[in-house]
Formats: sequence, structure tokens, C-alpha cells
Amino acid sequence: MSDHRPQPRRTILLGAAVFVVSGLVVLSPLLLGRGSLNRFIVAFGLMGVFIGGSAAIHGCWDWLKERRP
Repeated sequence: MSDHRPQPRRTILLGAAVFVVSGLVVLSPLLLGRGSLNRFIVAFGLMGVFIGGSAAIHGCWDWLKERRP
């Protein structure tokens, strides 16, 4: 029987990747210049930063919980 528990390391890596990519999306208006569409790009990027950061933090908590004796 296989173990279907979530893997904290994968959650941490995926959360960090989403955080970095979304951070770059937030900074993209610096390259695109001024425009009315940029506020929506920044809003979606900011949501991704929050989601990625949350996933990484929760993965760290799970990883620390597993290591506890």
C-alpha cells in the first residue's frame, strides 16, 4: 500500500517557484512602461506571490513537523 501523504519538499520547491515567477510578474510593468493594463498584471502577480509564499511556509512547517521526534 502506498503512502499518499503530501511531500513537504515538493511543496516548498513549488511554492518557492511560484513566488519567484509571480515576483517577476509583479515587476514586469517596469519593462512594459505605463499602461492601463499593468494594474491587473500586478494584481495577479501579487496574488501569486501570496499563494507561493503561503505554500512554501506551510511546506516548511510540515517538514519541521516530520522531523520532530
